[in-house]
Amino acid sequence: ERRINKGKSKKHYKPHYRKRFGLWLMNKVGEAPILLDSAKVRSSVRNISNYLFKKGYFNNKVHDSIHLDSLHKKAYLYYFVKTGQYYSIDSFFVTSEDKKILKQIKNNLDESLIKVGEQLDINKLDEERSRIVTHLKDRGYYDFTKDFISYSIDSASKDHHVVVGMNVGRVLRKIPDSDSTWYEDNKRYLVNNVYIYTDYIQGKDNISDYDTLKYKEDDKEFIFLYHRRPNMKPHNLLQLVYLYRGNYYRLKEVEATYKKLSSLGLYKSINISFKPDNTDVNNPYLDCFVKLKPLKRQTFLLETNGTNREGNLGISGNISYKN
Repeated sequence: ERRINKGKSKKHYKPHYRKRFGLWLMNKVGEAPILLDSAKVRSSVRNISNYLFKKGYFNNKVHDSIHLDSLHKKAYLYYFVKTGQYYSIDSFFVTSEDKKILKQIKNNLDESLIKVGEQLDINKLDEERSRIVTHLKDRGYYDFTKDFISYSIDSASKDHHVVVGMNVGRVLRKIPDSDSTWYEDNKRYLVNNVYIYTDYIQGKDNISDYDTLKYKEDDKEFIFLYHRRPNMKPHNLLQLVYLYRGNYYRLKEVEATYKKLSSLGLYKSINISFKPDNTDVNNPYLDCFVKLKPLKRQTFLLETNGTNREGNLGISGNISYKN
């Protein structure tokens, strides 16, 4: 500042190196000091209490204490936790007005993550919801989600014991342009047409934009959509697709198809999507679309890497050609 006041122009003024380094160290490398915020302290108390509640400690008590050091302008923050006795699961039951889906769940209760006698854990209840969704999606329930599953917890039966109930809801339908609604059972979908785009172009989803080829092998029927000659023979490509017309939708078959197609290393992107067809209420179908964007047949790549051997710096290079 003294140098500037003596007539030096601002644009010619350069701070001392040590000063610039200190500013850089403070602003780029260092971290800002954490200021005491009583609102965040109260929020932390609630978070700790909620966490313990989800772990089955319903009667937990949490409070904080702040000790101030006015000389050094610092605060020491303490949290005091009294968990109390945890609650364990006395019994577990499942209910639903959808009888078919209730049967599917009850037949698989041996794999349930909710065990009678164990400590109640809300997170484990949520994991059980995810497990049931996966189980049902592997049995044709394409549009079933976690939102259909809800829990009830009753702690009035025994001391420090709870009764856990799971309810599986039905699908809410609404008549267009009307306030009338009704509930119906969750639908179990069959796979209908399987469309395979061998060289999918982003934004072009209409079948009429592509040449088509119907291919049938061992009672398995597929429809190929392409612009150019496919980079794989239909017979070889079908060995990697596990989605067949007439079978129930299964999530594990979708994942297996993804895995097999990805392992080839021939495609830039792989997308598998479904379109429900509810024309026949008793036999709903899904049209399957396998969209493949192939990589270039030949690629050339040049890479450089820095090396450091016993303090000697250098550069190494790699040239790769892929066909």
